[in-house]
Amino acid sequence: MLFPAATFLAELLYPALLFDCKVYYIVFGLVMIFGGVMGYVQARSVPSLIAGGISGLLLIVGALMIPAGWQAGLVIALLVSLALLGRFVPSLLRAKYNPAAYVVPLALIGAVVAILLLTRVIVVHVG
Repeated sequence: MLFPAATFLAELLYPALLFDCKVYYIVFGLVMIFGGVMGYVQARSVPSLIAGGISGLLLIVGALMIPAGWQAGLVIALLVSLALLGRFVPSLLRAKYNPAAYVVPLALIGAVVAILLLTRVIVVHVG
């Protein structure tokens, strides 16, 4: 091993990173649920309520699965984040102010974090 200290530090920080992403996905899920409720209140949009509720609950379920079976939880969070990007990026590109202004950055961060943790890019293994 060339850098045992780096490997040790990465292994030491990995559980903390998993915990932090768990908290992120819970907050992201709550934001999606709140956004669905706001869409229903403001525009009487039942699809917004259903989509916001389902995506929010899936993000929260994925986050709660991270400590027990972290790969499955991260896969759920990744799939939901990618689905949200697919739905809201076109809307954001039309330059209309709508929920896409906050969903796209949150979903992008969620997808990138899940990919990095699933591929263990964040953890440095040397040797």
